[in-house]
Amino acid sequence: MIHPRVFLTAGHTTSYVLEHPEMIPYCHVSFGKDALDPTTWREIEAFIPHLDGRTLHYLTGGPVYVDGKRVKGKDSTAMGESKGVENLHLVTYDIPTGRYHDHGAIFFPDGDRPAYVNSIAMGKDGSVYSLSRIRRGEKTVTDLFQVRGPFEGR
Repeated sequence: MIHPRVFLTAGHTTSYVLEHPEMIPYCHVSFGKDALDPTTWREIEAFIPHLDGRTLHYLTGGPVYVDGKRVKGKDSTAMGESKGVENLHLVTYDIPTGRYHDHGAIFFPDGDRPAYVNSIAMGKDGSVYSLSRIRRGEKTVTDLFQVRGPFEGR
C-alpha cells in the first residue's frame, strides 16, 4: 500500500486482493507516471489475472457525457455504490511491459449500461464474465453477462 486507498500492483502482489476481496472497494489502480498523484487513480470493481500469467483484467467506471458535458453524480455514496450513471470499461494491463489498454465502454445489445457490477471471471477462451443489474421489462434483475475475448492490445 502506498496510500490508505492505493495498492501498487505488480504480478506477484495481486494475490493479496484475491485473498481479501472485501478490500476491493478501497482499492484504486494507477498507471500514471506518479502513482501517488490521486488524479491518476482509477476505481476498480474487481480484477483477475489472466491465464497467461502476464495480463490483469479489470472493470472500472468511466464518465458519461451528454451534449458534451460530464454527467455529475452524487457527492457521496454507500460503499460499493457508484456515484451515478457511469460507463463500465474493461481494461487490460500487461505486467511485463507496464502497458494498459482500455477496451472501451461496455453496452448491452439494447444500449443499456451494466450497473452495480460486483464480480469478474474469465473463461478459457479469454472472455470476461460479470454480474450486473439488468432491466427486463418492468423488473431489474441481477444476471451474468459476457464480454467476448480474447482481448488484444498489449
